[in-house]
Amino acid sequence: MKLFKKINGIILSAVMLMSVFAVAPAAQVNAAKKKENYIDYTFNKKTKTLTVFGRGPIYDYDDWYDSGAEWNKYKPKKLVIKKGITRIGDESFKNMRSIEKITIADSVKSIGASAFFKNKRLKTVKFGRNVKKIEYLAFGFCPKLNKINLPEGVKNIHHDAFAGTGFYDNKKNWTDDGMLYLGKHLLEANDDEICGTKPSGDVKIRKGTLTISEMAFIYNREITSVSIPKSVVYIGKEAFSDTEKLKKFKVSANNKYYTAVDGNLYSKDKTKLIQYAIGKEDKSFVIPDTVTKAGEESFAGCAALESVTVPGSLKTISEAMFQDCANLSDVTLKKGVKEISSYAFRCCPSLKSLVLPEGFKSTGIYVFEYCKNLESITVPESAENVDILGFDEDYEGETPLKLTFLGKTGTQAEYMASGYGCIFKDIETGFTIDFGVERPENPMTVTAKNQKVKASTLKKKTVRLNVLTITDADGDLSFDGAYIFSGDDDDDEMFENISVDEKTGEIVLKKGKYQKRTLKVDVRVHLFSRNEYDDGSAWLTVKIKVV
Repeated sequence: MKLFKKINGIILSAVMLMSVFAVAPAAQVNAAKKKENYIDYTFNKKTKTLTVFGRGPIYDYDDWYDSGAEWNKYKPKKLVIKKGITRIGDESFKNMRSIEKITIADSVKSIGASAFFKNKRLKTVKFGRNVKKIEYLAFGFCPKLNKINLPEGVKNIHHDAFAGTGFYDNKKNWTDDGMLYLGKHLLEANDDEICGTKPSGDVKIRKGTLTISEMAFIYNREITSVSIPKSVVYIGKEAFSDTEKLKKFKVSANNKYYTAVDGNLYSKDKTKLIQYAIGKEDKSFVIPDTVTKAGEESFAGCAALESVTVPGSLKTISEAMFQDCANLSDVTLKKGVKEISSYAFRCCPSLKSLVLPEGFKSTGIYVFEYCKNLESITVPESAENVDILGFDEDYEGETPLKLTFLGKTGTQAEYMASGYGCIFKDIETGFTIDFGVERPENPMTVTAKNQKVKASTLKKKTVRLNVLTITDADGDLSFDGAYIFSGDDDDDEMFENISVDEKTGEIVLKKGKYQKRTLKVDVRVHLFSRNEYDDGSAWLTVKIKVV
């Protein structure tokens, strides 16, 4: 009897345990047994605690592709991220409005974009000691999150990581000159809707500050100089982009990570150009050959700059690096530059030509979009993947009508000219093809003469009509088949009886039954140059009246 009760008690306990915990699919548990990366979770209904455990990063969720994490069906008050998790994925706990407290293990190193977005009851977050990065809107619009204690090891925080929290929206947390600090981290310096002011003039970063967030000062139109203390160890991407009046950076000589040279901001060893002071009035700039990396948008919006030289040490021109430089007309790329990232010269209307150096490999997309005065691009034989979009007719006049690609025959230069309907010029022979017009170099004139044919004649014999006249053609001609644009469209026999001689261009009407009517026949004429390039084409409509 005691044995029965004992067994029965074990079964009862197991049933109760299953009712308390909801466990993820077995496939994930199997992964755990194999000691691979996996994510699993439990939900305790009694304590309303969601516990996520496993090994590796939590998956990035996206509204466009995902319906959200499986645990979103629960309404926990507490969330525990256990040891072993290395990253909290994008949107992984988004809109879980019941969560009030979060505990994050020391193993977590980064928190993804919108990870806890709109957790409207969230009050407390206990960060792990090793969190290094907090991304865009990670805790965005959590209005009850009034106190935030970050670990000292945090290096990279997006300026909007805590936007819409009780801490962010509290005017008392902002300085009189319009900056928001979170402990030793400068989060935001460009939001006057809350504090009523923006930083302006000479700005001094508070002593003891460790990090300056991504985009912290972006689009600030009022600051003229920035002083950075020795304590700063990290400056986020695009922290000072599009600050059109910024003329000078000042960096403490005792700072171990950053320095200023001629007012521009560099890494301490001068291998990275963080930000060019775009409010400077200098018309030309030579990037030092110590520089191997440059920040995204590091020159973007610089109005005065007319000429820039990029050294071979800088192998990649970063994304949008020179975007919106209205007067930039002369760009010299030294040998060693191998790649131009997307949008790098977007909206540079004064740029007329660019020579890609020997050894150059590839570009991103929309590199020269809206460079409406661009006349020529020299593309070396080494180029493998040059995809310069923005020259499409759909851009309503933004396409340079006479853009010339210079290079060697059979290379990317010719391929691009053909693809974009532009001009190609062989830099060795001077041979030129204009892929954007019908016949530029050796004008081809094609005329068509309408003719009459008796139906009675067509019943007895085949008739060949030499109705096309071609003059000033320098090369070999060929002709496409005939296309009938009027008559009985469903008359298959009629289509079969009308053709075009591909060598002579004569329209051939085979004997058969023809109704008395006017046939409209389209013929395309191709001109091939002596060097076997398709050097032009024209469409002709010929009217043949059957009487």
